Amino acid sequence: MSFAELISKYIYELKYENLPEEVIELAKAGIMDWLGVAVGGANHEGVLILKDLIKESGGNQESTVIAQNMRTSAPWAALINGTTAHVLDFDDTHEDSILHATTPILSAAVSLGEKFHLSGRDLILSYICGFEISTRLGRAIMPSHFERGSHPTGTLGTIGAAVACSKLLGLTPTQIIHALGIAATQAAGVREVFGTMCKSFHAGRAAQSGVLAASLAAKGFTSSERALDGGNGFFNVLSDRKGKINLVTDDLGDRFLIKQNIFKAYASCLQVHAAIDCMLKLRDSYDLKPENVEKITAYVFHFAPDAAGIENPKTGLEAKFSLKHCIALALVKGAVRQSFFTDDIVNDPELKKTRKKIEIEVDSDLIMTKARMVVRMSSGIEYTVSVDGPKGSPMNPMTKNELIDKFTDLVGTAPKIKAHAVIDCINRLEFVEDIRDLMSLVINS
Repeated sequence: MSFAELISKYIYELKYENLPEEVIELAKAGIMDWLGVAVGGANHEGVLILKDLIKESGGNQESTVIAQNMRTSAPWAALINGTTAHVLDFDDTHEDSILHATTPILSAAVSLGEKFHLSGRDLILSYICGFEISTRLGRAIMPSHFERGSHPTGTLGTIGAAVACSKLLGLTPTQIIHALGIAATQAAGVREVFGTMCKSFHAGRAAQSGVLAASLAAKGFTSSERALDGGNGFFNVLSDRKGKINLVTDDLGDRFLIKQNIFKAYASCLQVHAAIDCMLKLRDSYDLKPENVEKITAYVFHFAPDAAGIENPKTGLEAKFSLKHCIALALVKGAVRQSFFTDDIVNDPELKKTRKKIEIEVDSDLIMTKARMVVRMSSGIEYTVSVDGPKGSPMNPMTKNELIDKFTDLVGTAPKIKAHAVIDCINRLEFVEDIRDLMSLVINS
């Protein structure tokens, strides 16, 4: 059986009844988190530009645009909802693939699911299916995929969105193979644009491309069976891990990678979270004051300075990709909240002064979820701390109440949306017959 046949067989045969209860609950948590960050990002300038473009272009009113009192066609809705949910950089991330899998997958699946009045069970199943395939592809092509400058959410997210939409539409194994190929040839996203509107646009385009891939395949549009693993396919063009393709299919069906998902406690690049936790621990343990700190040395994973190495951010978006700024926020403010990532705060004189005291060092023994920090005080005393898993990771998970608090805080930016009603609907999502019932609660009308 070919690689594409193995993948399509898994997608086609996976049933809701075979999902462990823990996996279903994690999926529901992911859906709540996705809706929360989407509502929270709805007023971002880049999102409003997309909204204007969609209004100009028109479209069938079949799918909800989150928190915009607007409906449009499924591909347009997937584009703007995917962009909206990623614009705060507050959406969950899978560790091994460095992939924000949930945003493109759910943005695509919900938009298409609304069009066809599909159920909550359909949504949960398609989400998990897309999550499993895209994250397995990710672990097979990392780290070279990331090192080459690709943004996994734009590339792998396209595949995940196509898988979810293929499952929703009930495509045959042959149609699924074509949908994967159509997705693979659309997959794109370069990390050079981090800190700009284009990073979140990657997630939106991935969602939109996934909708198109499955929808075209359903109508008989074809692609290559070797689009993923062929000599000029996804693996070989976008990574150098040609011999690691088995990592996609190993334990497929026996283990669910959604259990490795990380819910973000901070609205910034995940590569900085362990360092943030280091600073917060030191600050709380020793009552640190910025004026008494002489030097801060943060030891981090080798990807961190590349992904979040903006030395002197000028905008709130750039600040999310600055290790030094996020560490400075933790010391000066005692917290790293979404409301702190503004153009005004990033240029605060005390934060600028604190950033100059920070040095970033790569430690080859560390992984993405680990960091170490040494703080030298003006008195000469040094304090050291290590973090093995940032808040929100499987090693240090956010509680259900903490996830609800995060959701409620984000939804508070849209007063017409009732957080408790959305949470209640998600809690009983497996019994919801039409996902329009859920999405009607977040339209902000």
